[in-house]
Formats: sequence, structure tokens, C-alpha cells
Amino acid sequence: MKPKKPKKPDFSAGPQLLGYLYQAHFALYVLLKETEEEAGIIIEGLDDIELGIAKLKDLKQLKHHIKKKASLSSLSVDLWKTIRVWSAGLKAKEWKPLETKLTLITTATAPDNSIAFFLRDDAKRDPDAALKKMLQISTGTYKSTRLKDEFDAFNALSKIQQKLLVQSIVIADASPNIINIEKHIEDRLKFSVTKDKLQPFCNSILGWWYKKVAQQLLIKANEPSKAQPIKWIDLSNIIDEMRPQFQRDSLPITFPRAEPEEDFYTDQEGRMFVRQIRCLDVGTDQIRLSIKKYYRAVKQRTEWAGELLLYNGEMDGYDQQLRERWSEYVIKLKRKEKFFGKLDKASVCAEFGRRVLNWVEEVNIPIRNSMPVNSEYVTHGSYHLLADADKPTVHWHPNFLDQL
Repeated sequence: MKPKKPKKPDFSAGPQLLGYLYQAHFALYVLLKETEEEAGIIIEGLDDIELGIAKLKDLKQLKHHIKKKASLSSLSVDLWKTIRVWSAGLKAKEWKPLETKLTLITTATAPDNSIAFFLRDDAKRDPDAALKKMLQISTGTYKSTRLKDEFDAFNALSKIQQKLLVQSIVIADASPNIINIEKHIEDRLKFSVTKDKLQPFCNSILGWWYKKVAQQLLIKANEPSKAQPIKWIDLSNIIDEMRPQFQRDSLPITFPRAEPEEDFYTDQEGRMFVRQIRCLDVGTDQIRLSIKKYYRAVKQRTEWAGELLLYNGEMDGYDQQLRERWSEYVIKLKRKEKFFGKLDKASVCAEFGRRVLNWVEEVNIPIRNSMPVNSEYVTHGSYHLLADADKPTVHWHPNFLDQL
């Protein structure tokens, strides 16, 4: 009989990463369910999620399982580790029992007549029965050495503290997992936009939320005392602000202030649209500005296409509209006395090109009606995109194509 090969150690960060994502998603879901303007969320505060409403606190522990049939039994490590955290917090007077709700949110399921079963928020809730079981397990024949530290933390509390602790606990078992929680978030947002815009709208809200969470965690890591809750009113305001961008006659604007990495500027040096600008004897600042607008427009157009927000042939029609408006401007500009019949001189041609470039980076031609005011970068950058072809369909210097 061949000896069994030893199992390779599992260094996968997948479950941990899913846990962090679940934490952020669930925090958003919690805040979406609130209606109190003063409600606010702190992630990794006194607990995984700390929800504050006036003087009341709801400390939430999250336990996400990849296995579909995880159990929250009376000897569950998840359950007792959470009790240990809450017990230590009560012992250190970090939270007040009569002003705090302790919620364990888990994708696991509590078996009948278990500790967690008696602490659900339903008609069968019985904190006294749960406390009795907890005392039997932590001090009696069921005592487990692997949970010794957890049992010790609970037993270090006085009888009154133990009773107050258990009365504060609410178990939310069989909670939605990382995939299903997104569906719950969508359900909370589905009345904000039409059905066909719901997914990209949710993605935009999640993008805003991730940034707020990252900012909060960064402040907490460096200056914990300055960490502020993410407020319900801020979430409500951003939903109201983004909603008009997802109406049928509009598109979401995501990159009005996006900044490319420094390497991106140098990587564009040989591109056709940059060569065009260099023909106009402009400074480095103008070249960088144009590259930035090109970057923002490309990212925005790519996102619209990826989110399937564009009608069939819509972007081609938009580009054609840009070309026609450029052509109209160039024809009119050539009739000006300053340039009429003088475009055989290099200095005049350069000035002519600068005038066209200035117009390109000032005009705003929205792709749809009711586009936000800050969408003009799509027009500016799209012109540079059209100017970037091997044989560009728009150009600034009047003789650029001849030079090619």
C-alpha cells in the first residue's frame, strides 16, 4: 500500500479576499437599508462593521463561508471566536449592553436547538436557553481545548455581564453570500433607474463606496481618532447625484478628474495625435493636457462599451458628428482675413493649427441630450482619438496630411 502524499499547505488568499469584499458589500447593504440621516458606518471599528444611530450602536461580526452547507453549531469556532471578541469588549467597557446590539452575520446555518438557534431574531428567540447552553459547554463536559481561550473570555465575565451579553446578541444565519449580497444591493437600488441601467448604476455606486471604505481604513491605520463614519446622508446624496446620468438620454460620467500615471505620458510620445500637436510649436504643458484628455475619453468610451450602455452604431455616429463639426469650423476659419490665402507660410499654418486645437479643447458636443456639464472631456479626448489614426480624419495643422 502506497503511503499517502502529505497535503500541500494552502497559501491561497482567496477566502480572505472574499471575506474583505463581503465585509465591504455587506456594509453598503446595511447602510442602504437605513433611513435615519444620522446613521453612519465604520468598518473595522469596534467590530467588522459598526453601525451608529444616535446613541445606539450595532456591532456586526461577519463570517463568510465558501462551502454551501457550513454549520453554526453550539461548538462552532466562528460563534465562540465572536463571543470572545464581544466578551473582551464588554470587560474593557468598550460598549454598553443596554445601548448596543451585537449581530453575528453568517452564511452558515444554525441547527435546531443550538445556541445560535435561540439567538435568532424570530418568535423562537430564547436568550435564557442560549445562556444555559453556553454555560454548560464552556464549563461542563463539552469543554473543548481548542476553544479554551474563547471559553475563558466568556467565563471571565460576571453572571450579570454574561446575561447582558447574551441578551444583546442577534444571530443572522443563512445570510446571503458574496454573490447574493450584490443582488440584495441591486434590490435596494432598483427603483433609482430603469432595469437596463441597473447593473452599471450599481457598479458606479460600488466604485464610490470602495473609495470611501479605502479612505476610511487608511485614516484609521494612520490617525484612528480622525476616522469618521460613512454617513447615510452621503450615500443618499451620491445616489441622487448619479441617478440622472443613467437616464435613457444620458450616460454615466466616471472619469472627469482621472489622472494617468506618469509613464502614460511618456508612452504616448510617438503617437500620431501627439505628433500633430508638436507641429504647432506649443509647450509641454499643452501636450500633457491633450494626453490627459485623450486618456480620460478612451477610458470613458471603453467603460461605456464594456457596460453595454451604447446603442448599436451610436459611437460611430458620434465620431461622424465630431468630424463634421470640425470640418465646418476649419472651413470658416480659412475664410478669415488673417488666414485667407496665407496658409503657405509655416508660422501662419502653426497659428491656424493652434486656433483649431483651442476650439477642439473648448467645444462641448454631447453624445446624448441631458449629458452632465462635466462630460466635455469626452468631446475633447475623442477629437484626439480621431487624430490618432495612421491617416487621421481630423487634424489641426492645415498641411499636416500633405506632410504625412
